[in-house]
Amino acid sequence: MKDNLFNGIITSNDFYIGMPDCISSALDYKQIIEEAFKLTNGLLTINKFEGKNTIEKYSFVINVNGEDCEFDLDVISDYVDTTNLFPALNSILDKVNYNGPNRFYSLYGNVLDFGIGFIPKEKYKELVNSNLVVE
Repeated sequence: MKDNLFNGIITSNDFYIGMPDCISSALDYKQIIEEAFKLTNGLLTINKFEGKNTIEKYSFVINVNGEDCEFDLDVISDYVDTTNLFPALNSILDKVNYNGPNRFYSLYGNVLDFGIGFIPKEKYKELVNSNLVVE
């Protein structure tokens, strides 16, 4: 049951786990980013989404809340580039002047293969300290 995955530390409204199995183009990230933004309960709205492929990078220009946000993610076989995705998502929060306690975190580890959390740092650390996710 999704509500009990994290022993009550975070609720099902705080995370998303339905990641696509395979990334083969920049547009495959659109669903991931849209689902991440849904966790913000309307705080972030995509007005435009453009993604381009090169051999080594996926390049994005996303208009969020009227602000153009640009970032690149590495092509890593068909895997999600979590190393660069989460800093990019959090930079979007900064770009739109979000000052709340929540940030985007990769929820990977003992409970699931890959998920996205939009939670305060303290909750993320509690998940790590409980051995539910890997930092």
